[in-house]
Amino acid sequence: MFGQLVGAFEMAKHSNLIVAANLSSPEDDSASISNYNLHMAMLDFLHAQYATTSPLHVTLHAGELSAAYLPTNSTANTFHIRAAVETGHAERIGHGLDINTEMDPAGLMAEMAAQHVLVEVCLSSNTQILSISGTNHPLAQYLAAGVPVALATDDQGVSRSSMAGEYERAALDQHLSYRDLKLLARNSLEHAFLPGPSLWSATSPYAPVTACAATATMGIGDPANPECSAYLATSEHATMQWLLERNFLAFEKLQ
Repeated sequence: MFGQLVGAFEMAKHSNLIVAANLSSPEDDSASISNYNLHMAMLDFLHAQYATTSPLHVTLHAGELSAAYLPTNSTANTFHIRAAVETGHAERIGHGLDINTEMDPAGLMAEMAAQHVLVEVCLSSNTQILSISGTNHPLAQYLAAGVPVALATDDQGVSRSSMAGEYERAALDQHLSYRDLKLLARNSLEHAFLPGPSLWSATSPYAPVTACAATATMGIGDPANPECSAYLATSEHATMQWLLERNFLAFEKLQ
């Protein structure tokens, strides 16, 4: 495991084809539980060693746990998310399902909000694997705490899931409004590991950078004026975000 992580940090120094590292396995497996702290310590060490030399991002599978499926006497559901954020230096968390059994969940969510750690919520997978849905799912709590959230399919080959299906579940099972879904879509690109600066100068609420601010003749997502076009040309990240806004406009005009 350590060798693979070193390889990832090293490769990212030399190729922009290596973007991020992620650790993923059945989190309630005995090997995963017994080695979890060691894996986080590896990431902590490498984060310090490569802080100024490697652009590798870290996103971690953390908190996909339910007390009902944990080994007897395990306390993994009380610290995995916190360890991923504080020791593993995760920029995104996959699942984050057991936040309410973490030690000081409110404090942890406040920390995640302050550090802009995104939670990749997998509604279909959470229902299929751990039978957690509806008000038992912490999605609403994350949103209320200001933690950035995006929807994800988990493993499409296993779950037979789709992004359309995840948005449907978010609307029907979690009762999110269109504006809520729009926020989640924006979050997904804001926290994507794309090169270049963001379109947004602030995210709560979302506000564009000065170069692409709305004018009397240009709305966000309209054909960009020269100043905004020049800014978008410097950033794949901002360009994709502008395209999302254009798609929002096109969809909303049909309603």
